[in-house]
Amino acid sequence: MENVMLNFQFSILNAGGRASILTTVLHGLTLLTVKRGLRRGYVSLLRERTWAGAFTTLLGIVLLGQLFLFLMIGVQGLQHLLRARTDLRLELLTSATDQDAQLFFAAARALPAVERAVYITKEKAYEEERRRDPNLVQFLEKYGLRNPFPDTIGVTLRSLEDVDSFITFTRQPQWKSVIDPSYLTKATDQEREARELLHVTLAIRALVSLLIVLLSVVVLAVTVSLIRSRSAAREEEVTVERLVGADEVSVLLPFAMEAGILLLLSLLLATLLTAVIVNLLPLAVPALAADGAFGGLTREVVHLLRRSWFWILALQILCVPFISVVGAWWGVRKV
Repeated sequence: MENVMLNFQFSILNAGGRASILTTVLHGLTLLTVKRGLRRGYVSLLRERTWAGAFTTLLGIVLLGQLFLFLMIGVQGLQHLLRARTDLRLELLTSATDQDAQLFFAAARALPAVERAVYITKEKAYEEERRRDPNLVQFLEKYGLRNPFPDTIGVTLRSLEDVDSFITFTRQPQWKSVIDPSYLTKATDQEREARELLHVTLAIRALVSLLIVLLSVVVLAVTVSLIRSRSAAREEEVTVERLVGADEVSVLLPFAMEAGILLLLSLLLATLLTAVIVNLLPLAVPALAADGAFGGLTREVVHLLRRSWFWILALQILCVPFISVVGAWWGVRKV
């Protein structure tokens, strides 16, 4: 009985050893097949010069996709600016007493929705207007007109969603003799305009996302067409490999390698061209310069790009093998 058990255990060990060896051999054979297939694709791409047209097409499509991505980041920057557009100016009534004005100022500054509040006297408002529009101040001084600017409270809310609650606060009965009621209409109109612009940017972002998806499909279709034409040109070679029992992976890998190299080169070159275009954009459109009319948008977009460009490029590079393999499988299977 003991001999039978020993023989059984020994057979199990031998079987396990053979399985381990077989796994190692298959693993080595798979790596050898992969290396050989990748090397063949690389050599074939260098030897044959018929891929220039397909590379140019891929470069144009990928460049368009990169520009769409930049547009999406620009739209996202605009959304951030719209949500942060919460600076309000509350004009105080001339009939309001200093005590009531200070009470309102203290109550507004204590609100959770208020990030910052500042009391601007009419004298300070006059000096600010002198710096902003000196011609107007010169006109007032020339004709001896009084200071037309009232005392003002500047309020910065934490987000656009806080405008409603702040307007509700200012409509309380005790502030009716302090705040100019025309402010409420202006604040409501400002919030409505900001929300409408947000809806527009969301629609633009959805449209750009759809275009990027469509461009991805086009890239895959161009890759399939490229591989199909190259495999058709080497139809005899592919047929012989299959007749001698070559693994399908070894047949697909050279074509996948060729497509992967072209895709990676087009992606890197398109990214470089996009960076050049983006840096030259403020020269073509001065309003987008740092001190231009849309300088705030430019700074926000630059901030978003610095924070996300690496991950966007890394994700695109990770998509290259997937598109190459799918394109090779789709393009070679009917040859």
